[in-house]
Amino acid sequence: MKPATFILLADPQIGWQNIPREKLSSLNGALNRISSVEYTNDPSHNINITCSGPIGKPDAVFFAGDLTNYGGNLNWPEWADVEKADASNYEGGELLKEFRALYDPKWAGLAVTPLNESGPLYFGLGNHDISFNNTVDEAWYAPLFVWRDFEGNGMTDYTDYYRYQMWNFINQMHTGFHRDLHGRPVATDPPFPIPANSIDSDPDGTFYYQDHSFNYVVDLGPVDVYQLHLFGGDVAHERRSGLDWLKRKLAARGYTRPVFIVQHLPMGYPDGDYWNDSARDQFLEILRPYNVLGVGVGHDHYQAKIKEIRPSSSTSGVENDQHIYQVQPGPAFERKFGIIRVEESPTEDEIITNILYGNVDSSTSEVVLTAGWNIRTPNMELYVKDIEVIYLDKPADDRSSTLPWYVIEEGGESANINEGFGGTFVYIKPILTDNATDAATGFDLLVQDDAYSGPHAGVRDLADGTDGKRRYLVPKQECDKPPMKQLFLWRSDCQQAPRIGWELTSDINEGRGSPLYLEWETS
Repeated sequence: MKPATFILLADPQIGWQNIPREKLSSLNGALNRISSVEYTNDPSHNINITCSGPIGKPDAVFFAGDLTNYGGNLNWPEWADVEKADASNYEGGELLKEFRALYDPKWAGLAVTPLNESGPLYFGLGNHDISFNNTVDEAWYAPLFVWRDFEGNGMTDYTDYYRYQMWNFINQMHTGFHRDLHGRPVATDPPFPIPANSIDSDPDGTFYYQDHSFNYVVDLGPVDVYQLHLFGGDVAHERRSGLDWLKRKLAARGYTRPVFIVQHLPMGYPDGDYWNDSARDQFLEILRPYNVLGVGVGHDHYQAKIKEIRPSSSTSGVENDQHIYQVQPGPAFERKFGIIRVEESPTEDEIITNILYGNVDSSTSEVVLTAGWNIRTPNMELYVKDIEVIYLDKPADDRSSTLPWYVIEEGGESANINEGFGGTFVYIKPILTDNATDAATGFDLLVQDDAYSGPHAGVRDLADGTDGKRRYLVPKQECDKPPMKQLFLWRSDCQQAPRIGWELTSDINEGRGSPLYLEWETS
């Protein structure tokens, strides 16, 4: 498979300390020419990589937040009439307009160099984009902008305006659905489209961050890159965190699929400032079963060596030796950037991730590579050792910290075993190991009146809280069967067909309703 190469930009931060936008324009010009820059392997100067030759045209550019210094800002009076005249394609306040001039291909504005030769651009928001509660004068604001219509009364929280237009920008760039300045829905062709099934949004158009997180994933071939904006699990200003969306997306792609995360805040940011150890550990536990190569971050305005990140407390349910590395290339407003190249080794037994930091020389305006590392991640399989049946008092959602990963229904239907029957909300959490000899080879389904009394102490009733028979899944090891690698639920009344070559239990819902099966991969 062809290697994937992408650029990581953090903190363009238009408006920060009056730094001229010409610095970002200069960075754009250099990155537009980066395809001809040669990879440099020079361990004596802190560059230790495995690739050589020209970098080539990158596959994408990902932004790790803080696009501006304080949201989109306001429109100056001279722009008010312009915005009124073209309400269908509202471009935002002054800072967002400056950002668009540099990165939005549809914007023909300020005399700067756009970034247009480095692949599609994928934007993420940081604390400076979405955290400020700047007061907007109602007399200026009310006649022009009605972002949300609360029972026909217009927007009631004017402090939301700075951040709302930034989320609106994400929709304009990646889904095409957004609001005009009068609050009316608009559908346009996005310059950097993301398929509807790859972004946490309403496919018919959604416009508010409290309804959907706008987290998304981009398939670059050998790696999936996830954009999580401020951080994985952010709920500031009642934002929908998107953690359950992340759990389902990761599960659908499988444990061995290489993953790279982009978010704004570093994983070790001080406890209590935006997030804390508990929230970080919950996020890391969600990532625990998966092949996460790295997390690209910004926020701190300096370059930092790559470093391994671990949870502050131990996790359970996965027996593997996971290593995740944090990549922090420094602020784009200082013309700094990162390059990440992901490829499979020639022997196909490991993933090689080359990470380089660079900046733009102030005298020549050309790229200078300043540091580089290579990380080798074995293509290690994970196997299903057992399952844990989890009882919840409500459906699994973003806040279900007791359910960091679970078996999803492959057609996108509910993963609650009791769906449609009342009772407890019941989910299946796989217990995983990297030792094939410890893995189960299948499950026996028991449907009976009596409680389970066999040798497996962790077996729990899948029909808890409902009338009728009890239902149990009991793991088994058979010497002539291969170990299980992946689990899915399958509801036979959905449009998705069962996976070819996979094995299934008998019907979990036998005698009570629409058929439901647990299926597993063994090949």
